[in-house]
Amino acid sequence: MTIIGNQPIRHYLEHMVATQAVNNSLLFAGPDGIGKSLFALELARQILGEESHPDLHLYRPEGKIGLHSIQSMRQMSEEVYMAPFKGKHKVFIIQDAERMLPTSANALLKTFEEPAADTLIVLISSAPASLLPTILSRCRKIYFHPLEEQEIAQFLQEKRQLSTAEAEHLAQLSQGSLGNAIRLLEQGGNQVRATILNQLAKGKAASYTALSDLASELAGLVQDSLKQMGATWRTEMLEERRDQLTSAQRQTLEKEVDGALAMREHQDAQALFDMILGWYRDMHLLHVNGNRAYLIHRDYEADIEQALQRGEILPLEKVQQALAEASLTLERSTPLHYCLETLLLKLRLF
Repeated sequence: MTIIGNQPIRHYLEHMVATQAVNNSLLFAGPDGIGKSLFALELARQILGEESHPDLHLYRPEGKIGLHSIQSMRQMSEEVYMAPFKGKHKVFIIQDAERMLPTSANALLKTFEEPAADTLIVLISSAPASLLPTILSRCRKIYFHPLEEQEIAQFLQEKRQLSTAEAEHLAQLSQGSLGNAIRLLEQGGNQVRATILNQLAKGKAASYTALSDLASELAGLVQDSLKQMGATWRTEMLEERRDQLTSAQRQTLEKEVDGALAMREHQDAQALFDMILGWYRDMHLLHVNGNRAYLIHRDYEADIEQALQRGEILPLEKVQQALAEASLTLERSTPLHYCLETLLLKLRLF
């Protein structure tokens, strides 16, 4: 597997394994798309000796709202105390650990309070503050940093065969997340970004109907991408293995696909929110005559200048609050286009 960035953490983990000083519970915290999961899998490989191993257990959010179910967490708490299947150790990796409901997290409390000596649990989270304090206090915390633009650009050139200019442009837009860069690449130039930034460049929508249509268009672009992914994943995970899976296994994989799609919608929405925040952050940078090399949307520099001249600058605190409220509303299963419509109104785009 290819792991880039956060080299001090790589050396730290290698030293822990070499000196047999690995804690029973670790928390890998940091933004999405910077390699936390890859580091966890590499750590598991070093401990277990293989990348694919029967004593490696992966837990991902499930279902259409993308949460860790209490059933799966109870299952994990039982498996923790079972003997390893093959080797001397077991490794449990919980992806998006902040997606545990309190009831699900409570099912693991005893596991963290009385860990099995032959077990390592790695929690992966981009929002560690959302985890129960009782679980946080029992984990050794390792904080990952955003990647350098040069690291992302080099990866895109070597692994995705992009030109230097294409790779550097995506790296600049990624805000330190390789996951963001790949998402932009897979979206074919990112219609979502062009749609929202072109509207911000124009200024206020002509009418409430136009604003509502914009919200629906943005949500539709996200949903279309999700539908394509869902079809691909179901073909790869379910249809191609139809004769090999039991009914129970199919149900489990269906839940995992639904969970993955729910998480992807959240990530795509967050990427959209970051684009909007970047626009206003860039406007403030120009307002104080800051270094233009630090603009996020460098290709929209002239448009941001014009928006600033029109007096469309908003306090960053107000923008951040509106985006946080939109994210929270989406978490509560409100349809994306309603979240976006409310957000655009708060940003005075009508």
